[in-house]
Amino acid sequence: MVQLPEQLSEKDVAFKDGYKTIPEIAEERIRRAGDKIVEENPLLADKLDIGFKVFELSKSNIKKWNAKPKDLNEQFELLANNFEEGSKSIDVVYEIMLKQGLDLTYPIREIKVGDAVVYDIAFGAMFVVLGDKITSEVAGHIMKQIADEEAENSVVVLQDEKFINDSEKLNTIEQLNASGIQYNDILSI
Repeated sequence: MVQLPEQLSEKDVAFKDGYKTIPEIAEERIRRAGDKIVEENPLLADKLDIGFKVFELSKSNIKKWNAKPKDLNEQFELLANNFEEGSKSIDVVYEIMLKQGLDLTYPIREIKVGDAVVYDIAFGAMFVVLGDKITSEVAGHIMKQIADEEAENSVVVLQDEKFINDSEKLNTIEQLNASGIQYNDILSI
């Protein structure tokens, strides 16, 4: 469901009940519908997924490169960390999913590999590698996941500036390519 954050009038009954926007009403209705389904099906309560996610349109978590900077130091800072301050890793993952055209309802598994975190999206359709001190150890993990999940045509997105050094990054890319992932499916952010 997509809903604009339309404000309610102070005269509306829902406003008097504490709701300020139409999306707040929609969220509550979805919550109540889920609760009712569980109530009507108590034997299935443990197996039912009545959860939902709420996304809000906001600015990008990824800083944009300026080809004509007024302050060159500002652009060098971008190289040091290309995520907006305060960005959460999961928000970056969802943004990458959107940019790659993936459905936001796909399952996401978060796996710690050394100091990095590998996000396995849609059973190996895409992997996003974020974190600090990333090493080529992530390539081995990704290759194992692809084999275990029998995934095909996987895309791998790597957080460029967080590798411990350039040779680890290049080794990671080469290992992924040698395992069958095309170079154009190995992306850096």
